[in-house]
Amino acid sequence: AEIEAHGLPTQSPAAPAAYQFRVSLVGITPPIWRRLVIANQVTLHKLHMAIQIVGGWWNYHLHVFEIAGTEYGHPDPDGELHHLSSARYKLAALPLMPGASFRYVYDFGDHWEHKVVLEEVIPPDQAPPHPVCVAGERAFPHEDCGGVYGYREMVKILRRPRHPEHQQMREWVGPNYDPEEFDLDFVNRQLRTGRHLVHM
Repeated sequence: AEIEAHGLPTQSPAAPAAYQFRVSLVGITPPIWRRLVIANQVTLHKLHMAIQIVGGWWNYHLHVFEIAGTEYGHPDPDGELHHLSSARYKLAALPLMPGASFRYVYDFGDHWEHKVVLEEVIPPDQAPPHPVCVAGERAFPHEDCGGVYGYREMVKILRRPRHPEHQQMREWVGPNYDPEEFDLDFVNRQLRTGRHLVHM
């Protein structure tokens, strides 16, 4: 490994290819997960944006990746978050091998922790021209629902039409939100078109 100016070890960049990741939310059962294929020449920030799309989130909050003991996240001009910019590091330059896993956290308040596993390296001649979601199960939690505990309460209320808070909760999440549903075709249309996300 080489040593960059900031003192962190790096590896020689991997050859161009695509990485197949399994992204799973931690602390929720039955599991909520997505299988995502994305070029390894994109930055960690682009991976973050793709996870936002496949999860149906809107990038309202900060994020951080923890990979081999190093944290990468939203650029912090004040230096209070003590991590490197996820917009500066390509996937190919990170210490990732098939079977390796790392942590991704979105929204430091709700603290949505994900386990991201690199399942497979796909040769460039077989790689899709844009990020693709190839599988997944169940809907990601609604933005700002209060973390794992809030999500469980939300699902319980939505499943009980007679619950005193059911109507208010349904109005908040919208008529189409179903915790058990995952629309693969819709997600891939969003990935293809680069659905607009709020940029921090």
